[in-house]
Amino acid sequence: MTNILIFNGGRGAKNLILELQKFNNLRMTSIVNAYDDGKSTGKIREFFDMLGPSDIRKTMELMLPKTDKHYKLKNNTFKFRFNKNIKYQEAIIIIKKIISGKDYANELFIDLKIKKFLYYFLEFCEYKKKIINKKLNFSDSSLMNCIFAGAFLYTKRDFDLTIETLCKTFNLQHQILVNSPQNKFLTALRLNGKILYTEAEIVELRSSVKIKNIYLLDQSIKSLKEKQLSPKSELKLLNFFQSNINLSVKVKEEILKANIIIYSAGTQHSSLYPTYLTSGLADSIKKNQKAYKFFITNIGADYETPRYKTSDYIKGAFKYLTKTSNKNFNYKDFFDYNLINKTYSNKKVNYVKHDPENFDKIQSKIILDNYESLEYPGQHNGEKLVKTILQISNLLYEK
Repeated sequence: MTNILIFNGGRGAKNLILELQKFNNLRMTSIVNAYDDGKSTGKIREFFDMLGPSDIRKTMELMLPKTDKHYKLKNNTFKFRFNKNIKYQEAIIIIKKIISGKDYANELFIDLKIKKFLYYFLEFCEYKKKIINKKLNFSDSSLMNCIFAGAFLYTKRDFDLTIETLCKTFNLQHQILVNSPQNKFLTALRLNGKILYTEAEIVELRSSVKIKNIYLLDQSIKSLKEKQLSPKSELKLLNFFQSNINLSVKVKEEILKANIIIYSAGTQHSSLYPTYLTSGLADSIKKNQKAYKFFITNIGADYETPRYKTSDYIKGAFKYLTKTSNKNFNYKDFFDYNLINKTYSNKKVNYVKHDPENFDKIQSKIILDNYESLEYPGQHNGEKLVKTILQISNLLYEK
């Protein structure tokens, strides 16, 4: 069995994960962080005082086995969302009907375990409504977020165990791990001195001003946004609440036994860099001398990384991987190969330009090829990526 570990970059890892599942004798572990605080996930985080389930939920959906006899029902469960205008009591009634097994039995996958998770979820919602008169806003909320929150309560707020329990419940063949179960909050500082107070603001950023640094804080500071503090006071605030996060023991174990480590493409400041900030991560990766290590550069630019060239992506990863350690590292400790797209075929795509002149001090070997999907311009062709990775690693498997 070949162990493949992926640092998940959100949508940038989608085609890679889907393709890897087609191969026998490959055991995949997807490493995600859970600092998402936007929209309905942000409401769940605040209401239940927990990390955000959205990126874990999306990865679980990708990993649903299509050969499972309940695949359609399970897929429907992941796609089920409450409408934007739903009222609290209406949502509660729907969940009670789902638990009863009458109204949604032929539409959703709701076994006894999931019913129990939803029962815990409802019990907590009603408790907060009764004790502190606070109601959860269900607007456009994912049913799976509710199931996740209920499972979190069921496991006595053990976030790692929650993920493991849900992966077993949905019969996933591969593994999803969170970098750290510590409940931290993501913020960013831009080059112009302005603060992005939440992960949602980083994702929604529409500006050509680059992000200078990201921070993981002990508590959310979004409530201070309206106070219009001076830049000096804001920076002092970031440094005051900044916190180190410790690598999950299970993630460390998986890194050390991985045969292949992949840094996927994707959103950098909201998905990948926060994971790389985890204390102990760089040491663990360096310690695994046997693994082939692949860095995949984005094909299309996004608002988080305006005007980034190919070298900027791998330099950014190196910056955050080494930020929490006082040891000296080389690029070779983390990256053996850098897979870079070489063609620009679609005028509608804002392509990441390759700058070979800036790779002098980067020791990883550049593999230039056409990795773009014909069906989805600006995204990677998962089949081409996996073929390249397995060939270089001397691993060829039949699907």
